[in-house]
Amino acid sequence: MFHVKHSTDAADGSMVSREDQVNSIAQWLAERGRALAPEQNQRLLEYQRLLYQASGKTNLISFRDRENLPVRHILPSLNMGVPMSLLPNRRVLDFGSGAGIPGIPLKILFPMSSFVLVESRRKRANFLRDTIRRLGLQEIEVLNVRIEDVHQELANCMDLVVTRAAVDLTSLWRWVAPVLKVHGFAITTLGESRGYQSAAAVILRKKTEGLDQTNWFGVVR
Repeated sequence: MFHVKHSTDAADGSMVSREDQVNSIAQWLAERGRALAPEQNQRLLEYQRLLYQASGKTNLISFRDRENLPVRHILPSLNMGVPMSLLPNRRVLDFGSGAGIPGIPLKILFPMSSFVLVESRRKRANFLRDTIRRLGLQEIEVLNVRIEDVHQELANCMDLVVTRAAVDLTSLWRWVAPVLKVHGFAITTLGESRGYQSAAAVILRKKTEGLDQTNWFGVVR
């Protein structure tokens, strides 16, 4: 069971609350066999701090999500690590990375995987580059382009695509299939429940003969 401590003191308690949320997420992962090393937990704490600060100046996440961004954004990202751990993930592309969701939390969780974050908006791409530098992450790059612009350059290169992009599966597949290896996979969150109460994802598999859809559903309460 995952419990959320909400902030009651905007002047001071909010930061403590967000740190508590990250630490609770780390405990939740450990209970499921995905214990974080101290430096990984520290990077998650620093990432939520950087995202909180930057989102006060630019529209990275919605205002209502700021105080509870760990459970509204970091936890759903890490929850995608459940199926990701069972799939080929040597080279991973985050499509429409935005504020680094889900790519940066997943990179922290899977440090041996190589990540490419694709983000077409310049200000958000600049935030991603600065955050990667501050976190000291390696084997992760940001491409400030549209996904169509890398179809040829990254054709059949990626083991896995992860995304929280709110698009229909047909459009999503048209955008990501060209960069996937044969038998590569894509994981995307779907549905109306996007917060801490539940998380849903669909796994798409690329095969030579077409698209195979496999449903995966995880509940976090």
